[in-house]
Amino acid sequence: MKSNPGCTDSVSAPPARECAVRLDPGGSPPTSSSPVAVRRRRARSRRIVLLALLASVSMLAAVAHPALAAGTSQVGQNVGREIASWARAIMLGIAGLVAIPVLARRDVAGGLVLALLVVIVGGFVFAPSTVESAISGLWHAIAG
Repeated sequence: MKSNPGCTDSVSAPPARECAVRLDPGGSPPTSSSPVAVRRRRARSRRIVLLALLASVSMLAAVAHPALAAGTSQVGQNVGREIASWARAIMLGIAGLVAIPVLARRDVAGGLVLALLVVIVGGFVFAPSTVESAISGLWHAIAG
């Protein structure tokens, strides 16, 4: 086994603490696929995921707090209003992101399906009372 400069060569002596980099039997420093490097990358990625999760939970708590704190008897209505406001804010953005691959492929049938879905979901999001009256009128026409 090759020794690192500043490390002891003696077999009987314990490893020196000043040895910063251990050399493998081939004489090269640890590579990015060595077990130590893999453990460090995993630990770093776990920390990043944990910080992202903590940030998202704190953001959710900050945003949802007014809706949930209004009253215990109106929790369902408050949460429903909160979800509806979020849906109004992000629906068209999501539809635009979904439309990018459809436009890139020049898929007319996919574009028509997406447009129909946006109109239907947009009706539920932007005009829920109108959709409710249309569904009840349709149900009364069918059921009698």
